[in-house]
Amino acid sequence: MTRVLVTAASHPTGRNCIRALLDQENVEVIATDSREAALARLPFDVRRATLPPPESPEFISAIADFCVKHGIEVILPGLDSITLLLARHKVLLAQSGVFAPVPDYNVAVRATDKFSLMHLAEAAGVPHAKTVCLRSEADIGCLASLRYPIIAKPRVGHGARGVLMYESPPSDWSKLIRAIKKHEMLAQEYIPGEAGSIYVCGLLYDQRHDLKFAFQSKSIKTEFNFGGPAMCGVSVQEPVIRAYSEKLVREAGPWVGIALLEFKRHSETGEFNVMDFNPRIWGYSSLADDAGVSFPFASVLVAHNRGFRSHDDYLVGVHMERQQLLDQSTYTFACGKRIDISRPGEYRAANRRVVVLIKDGSGMEHLASALDDSEIDAVLVLGRPNRERVQRCAIHEKLYFWDPPTCISHEDLGYWAGYLLRATDVQIVEDGVAQLHAWHDLRRSWWFGYESRMTPFVAAPTVTREAA
Repeated sequence: MTRVLVTAASHPTGRNCIRALLDQENVEVIATDSREAALARLPFDVRRATLPPPESPEFISAIADFCVKHGIEVILPGLDSITLLLARHKVLLAQSGVFAPVPDYNVAVRATDKFSLMHLAEAAGVPHAKTVCLRSEADIGCLASLRYPIIAKPRVGHGARGVLMYESPPSDWSKLIRAIKKHEMLAQEYIPGEAGSIYVCGLLYDQRHDLKFAFQSKSIKTEFNFGGPAMCGVSVQEPVIRAYSEKLVREAGPWVGIALLEFKRHSETGEFNVMDFNPRIWGYSSLADDAGVSFPFASVLVAHNRGFRSHDDYLVGVHMERQQLLDQSTYTFACGKRIDISRPGEYRAANRRVVVLIKDGSGMEHLASALDDSEIDAVLVLGRPNRERVQRCAIHEKLYFWDPPTCISHEDLGYWAGYLLRATDVQIVEDGVAQLHAWHDLRRSWWFGYESRMTPFVAAPTVTREAA
């Protein structure tokens, strides 16, 4: 059993980590936050602890002492400030047997500093908005070099906090001046684009700095008209932003853990402009988790320095809506049937649920018997149905037609069939031959390779200080 400390548990980032990890076996979650009342509202049955906020000078010592006392091996950061603290002190934590999947401190700083990010984009040849840094009131004169509308935001920040928008030069700069007195501000030419123009690319790197996971999505609705936190989103495949994201990570430096790059698509040119870089799990990462890519669990494996398969496959077209405490995701099959695929934060029950996956036309002879079999809960046929088969789907509640994304390999179709319909067993029919597989084995194979099916999943050995 691996004990994992999830920080910022009252934030969407922390809640998404907890929800994702509770769907995994052999992982025990401890939720922490600085606000006791917020912890009490968590919709999960997990251990909870109140610890100092990240701005407290006692944060790291309190975290280290708590982890040693309770046998915690892995810490997952939920905020940029926590990521930076863990990065700065990760060698100290490793000496106590506690590991965090974060890059070195200087690398993390380059990524979280939005002005530095613009320099990284310039060096990598990635499109970005023209930007000036405002360090004092005297720098406001530099705004004359920008075309309006412009947007001003803190040089270091998240969640669109402290953002100011100017359609034209105002008669009074007092709001911006007050903001500059608190912290340095960036002013940027506004990239035009309405709902659906904000994209993100999540990447995950292991301790050897090898890319293991990649995921892209776009916002359908954001909290503010210029962007900000996503309220609704859909999983997509967008090779351009993936390529840009990998370039930016290389420019930032040797990366470990999660890198989340945000882009805005110019409504006139279609060009993707980089907007932000988060070195942690993101606010609507539940969409990635529901689409089948568990960044929190992969982060635990990275912290343990455990090898696992690299993946580009996930469900495209998953729609997510942000809810107050638990986000909801749906998926629509090729026959038009829509299902809720939200991960409820509960490990899959052991009761038998058989799903039949028919991979080819020769297996259609198995369809009638499978539909009549009371022990079979769902029948999934690959491909797009014709009108007659759509009508058949309407008659047979447990019949689905599925046109999987091209990124999903043929060998992993059984895993994904079980994932979609929450099966405990998957019967795969191919070339007229039916074989029954435990989905538990298919999942282990997806994560660790097909030679691992007979190997129990156990926590990896503690990594060395040098590896940390």
